[in-house]
Amino acid sequence: MKLINGCIATLAGLSLSAGAWAEESSRILVEQELMAVANDLIQSAELDITARKSADVQGAMIDNQAHLGISSRKWLDSEIALFEHKYGYRPTELFFTSDVITILVNEENPIGGVTIDELELIFGCHDQPEQMHWNKILGEEYQTIKPVAVENELAKHLNFAKLVECESPQSSLTQFYSEREQLIDAIADDKNLMGYTVYAELEDGVRRLDIINRSGERFDLNKETILSGRYPLSNVYYLYLNLPPNRNYLTDAEKYFVGLTLGEEGQETIAEHGFISLPPEAIHRNRVRLSLDAPIVYGGYK
Repeated sequence: MKLINGCIATLAGLSLSAGAWAEESSRILVEQELMAVANDLIQSAELDITARKSADVQGAMIDNQAHLGISSRKWLDSEIALFEHKYGYRPTELFFTSDVITILVNEENPIGGVTIDELELIFGCHDQPEQMHWNKILGEEYQTIKPVAVENELAKHLNFAKLVECESPQSSLTQFYSEREQLIDAIADDKNLMGYTVYAELEDGVRRLDIINRSGERFDLNKETILSGRYPLSNVYYLYLNLPPNRNYLTDAEKYFVGLTLGEEGQETIAEHGFISLPPEAIHRNRVRLSLDAPIVYGGYK
């Protein structure tokens, strides 16, 4: 679909129509995990728009409650059909960011990967939590696995939080550190520690584990497996827009948030909240969606 004549020369020369979309253009709907980063982005850009929490971005956009939304859920075919029936065109979908949890061990630990079920046993919540031994994973005699993590690090990280957050009377054996640096130092000093933390550049003394999903498929951590949705401990967020194909302008908010999906602007703010920046392949895919580039087939996602 051609979108606003190739997004109007890469967003640079747009004419803006004040009040054209009225109240619906004064808000962006986001899931709870992205509220803080959305508010910081809006404040830094001095946009006249409000971020509002929504558990159903798709339904709200179909109901014309907003023309911008960020969601970790892709639209269902039935939702696209409802939107297209109402507006005569499809919603625009762009990669926005993702949250990722990585599992770390000491660089000398011989383990190569860990299953979701094993992670649940090691870090999860149980009525009577029991310590797990390395020999259950490695098949050799090692000491007890010591689960560690950073306190309050999962507030914005949806999938893994469901796996490890406890409700009374359940509990876990995980030891929490107040800072990421403390966690890294501890794992680097003790071969029996296994920790979870948000994605970041790999530090000395530790290494990441591959994750094996419940179907037995094994995935290492890279931006391709993350953004394709294949890495089990990641959560991809998409920017959705209601962009009529015959409209020849973008609002300030649309222009800014679309710009975030095409380059480096705002990426520092996104990273500060524990989310990852888009790789070149994802940016290219976004540009193709906006008719700014010709399509190229990549192996990881489309």
